[in-house]
Amino acid sequence: LAAFVRDPKRSVLDLRPMGRRHRAVVHELGRRYGLETQSFDREPNRYTRLEKKPNAPIQVPRVLLSQAAKDPDALNKSLATLWGRNALLFRGVGRDVSLDRVLSDWAGRFTLHRLDGEHVIASFDRPEDQRKAAEELGGGRRGAGGSVLFRVEVVT
Repeated sequence: LAAFVRDPKRSVLDLRPMGRRHRAVVHELGRRYGLETQSFDREPNRYTRLEKKPNAPIQVPRVLLSQAAKDPDALNKSLATLWGRNALLFRGVGRDVSLDRVLSDWAGRFTLHRLDGEHVIASFDRPEDQRKAAEELGGGRRGAGGSVLFRVEVVT
């Protein structure tokens, strides 16, 4: 992706067909790189097109995912690259847990990104909101019977 963004001769890149979750990551990456994204066709042939915006600044992250994957702290660095430094990583989140309700004190000031069946990123608009949410949630939440509902980590 970084090679495409840096190539002045290319303005459009069509990616191979992929599932909905992977396309969601591509759309988020495209947004972070300053690209327009759009998906075409029907499943299972649905693919995403990345397009450089005319006269728009291109933003290549300082740490590429391919570089971060070689590091023991790859997940945190990758998440920080994708969603910025104002994020919390929720682990072990069941589908029945409403993080919108858990984070209702910050309604309208964060975005949730479900990575897979049990990992969710909350990306906050302001660092002070992320800090307050992290303090309030501690390391996570337990249910009525003491079972862990989710664990929380600050993305650094």
